Amino acid sequence: MKCFQASISTVEAILHAIDPYKVCHILGGMWIGISGCIAASVSPSARSLNVGLSLGERLAALLRSLLAARAQGRIENSQGGGGARNVEEERRGKWAEFSLDSCCRGLGVVAAFYMQRVVNAFQGLLLLLLPGPGG
Repeated sequence: MKCFQASISTVEAILHAIDPYKVCHILGGMWIGISGCIAASVSPSARSLNVGLSLGERLAALLRSLLAARAQGRIENSQGGGGARNVEEERRGKWAEFSLDSCCRGLGVVAAFYMQRVVNAFQGLLLLLLPGPGG
């Protein structure tokens, strides 16, 4: 029984020390890198998907840095100039960050597919306008 309690307290300590969002972010970055390399060599659609996810990550990082200062100012004003954030505010902050990342990645994917269509249309137009090899 004592060994069981020690293992549970160890698991609890590990779960308390590790931020699941950071683990998800690390695994997501590894997934994008690995799948991007494989898929880009096989499929233009997969290439667009991975480019879009990368664009979304960059956009989310930019927006997160811009919104962090504004949110911090609002928090300080609502708390009367200071004080610790409660658990509910922490939970909302994590969900807000997750929502921002998800929306930015979705927008990046949509933008990448749209740009792929624009490039394909431009290439088709060039094929129609330029003379062929025989004249």
